[in-house]
Amino acid sequence: MEKIMHFLRTNVYVERVKHFLRPNAPFMVWMAFIFLIYILLFHRAWNVFAVLVVFHLISLIVAFSPVGEWFMRKMDGVREIETQMELDILDPLFAEVYHEANQKYDYLSCNIELYIKDEADINGYAYGTNTIVLTRGAVEMMDEDQIKGVLAHEFGHLANGDTRMLLALTVGNGFFSIFYMLAGLVNRIINHYLKDTSHIEFLSIHYCAYVLPLKFSRFVLTKTVLLIQLISALLIAVGRRNNEYRADEFACEIGYQEHLRSVLYLLHETNINQKLSFMEKMKSSHPHIAKRINRLEQM
Repeated sequence: MEKIMHFLRTNVYVERVKHFLRPNAPFMVWMAFIFLIYILLFHRAWNVFAVLVVFHLISLIVAFSPVGEWFMRKMDGVREIETQMELDILDPLFAEVYHEANQKYDYLSCNIELYIKDEADINGYAYGTNTIVLTRGAVEMMDEDQIKGVLAHEFGHLANGDTRMLLALTVGNGFFSIFYMLAGLVNRIINHYLKDTSHIEFLSIHYCAYVLPLKFSRFVLTKTVLLIQLISALLIAVGRRNNEYRADEFACEIGYQEHLRSVLYLLHETNINQKLSFMEKMKSSHPHIAKRINRLEQM
């Protein structure tokens, strides 16, 4: 037993799994919840359940493949670095941060590439295993050090496996969307029937036997769907906030703390008029910029 425990504590692959699972626990809970819905709906038809699970797994395999990532880039509307100005500025910055990230975490993919999205917003993000995106606004509004800070943060997402988990979650939510559409269809059918029976007198036999149960079913269906949507939004928001903090820590570990802090101060200044309601704050997938700055300054 002691040998097993020592192996679990010292094995690098076990540590990577722990590093991936701990902050992504909210995502795991949500994915388990999706499969629970499958079981509840199809517990009497295991052949249908098996087909759903197999189709779900196939969708994940395709999404994680280079073909799936290529398709995501096409859907996102990003492009390769094309202009000479972009090449001159971005190529050396990307190569530098890539080298530093790979020195720290040698299990990073060797095929990570930088893409441009022609939008005015200052933003950067990553998805799949080999894609980092900067907006035109970020390239034009940030200086070289700030660009390196953003790149270091996005390499952190790739190194921590956040983008793979988010991709798996997107596939899972796509399946849940099917059930959501079916629930909406059932709700519309019930609504149509209730309109046709609106002339029936209250407390009549037909009303009590048919209309009242339908109204109750519609109420339960609507509220259940809303509750599931709220729970999913909150779980995803908690998980993504944790991932943002971890990506910030990664940027600091590879030497870009001040670069990232400069970026966050820039974003903090540009978002000064943004006001969110309580529920919008709860559902927000990013921590407040001031909190991220504070964490960086405490490191």
